[in-house]
Amino acid sequence: MTIFFALMAALCNALNVVTQHRASIASPERVRGWGLVLYLFKNPLWLFGWVALIGAFVFQALALHDGQLSVVQPLLVTELVFALVLRYLWVHQAIRAVTWVAAAITCVSLALFVRASEPQGGNAFPSTHAWIGAMTATIGATVLLAVLGMRGSPRSLHVGPLSVSQPFLVIVDPIVSIALSIWVFEEYFTPSTSRLTAAATSFIVMCAAVTVLTRTAPATMEPSGQS
Repeated sequence: MTIFFALMAALCNALNVVTQHRASIASPERVRGWGLVLYLFKNPLWLFGWVALIGAFVFQALALHDGQLSVVQPLLVTELVFALVLRYLWVHQAIRAVTWVAAAITCVSLALFVRASEPQGGNAFPSTHAWIGAMTATIGATVLLAVLGMRGSPRSLHVGPLSVSQPFLVIVDPIVSIALSIWVFEEYFTPSTSRLTAAATSFIVMCAAVTVLTRTAPATMEPSGQS
C-alpha cells in the first residue's frame, strides 16, 4: 500500500497545481490584491485545489507510516506525469511527443530505481543526535543557497522561468530525502554492487528525463491556441 498511497499523494499534488492555476488565470483582469484573494476563495475550483492539497498530505502521511522515506519521496516525482496527463485531458493542451517519451522514461526509470535499490530497514525513533546534525546541515545549506541566490542571475521561482526552477525542485527533493533516510532514519539499500549501480544509473536517467519533461512541456497552462 505504500506505493499506492505515494502515487495518490502525487496525483493530489498534480490536481492542486492544475486546479488552482486554472482558477487564478480565470480571474477578471481588473481584480487585483485582496480582491483577487476574495475572488479565489469564492471559486469552487480554487477550493477544490485546497482539498486536493490536504489529500496529498494525508496520502503522504499514510505512505510514510509504514513505508521508507527513500521510497515515498522519489515516487512523488510522478506528480509531473500526472500533471501532464491532466493538462492534456482537461486543459486540452497539445503535448509534444518528446514530452510524452520523457514522461514514460521518468516512470520506467523510477520503477527500476525502487526495484533495484531495494530500500529497507529504518528507525521509527531517530536519535536526538541525528536530528540535530540533520537540522544543522539543512539550515546551513539553506542559508548558503540563499546568500548565493542573492548574487546570481534572477532564476528564483517568482521571477525565473518554471522550466528552470521546477526541475531543481523535483530532483533535489528525492536526493535530500534519500540522504536523510540514511542519515536520520537508518534506512539502507541492497548490498549488491551491481544492483546499486543499476539503481544509481536509473536515478540519473530519471533526473535527465524530468529535466526534458519540464523543459518541453507547454510554457503555460492555457489551452492550445490560446497561449
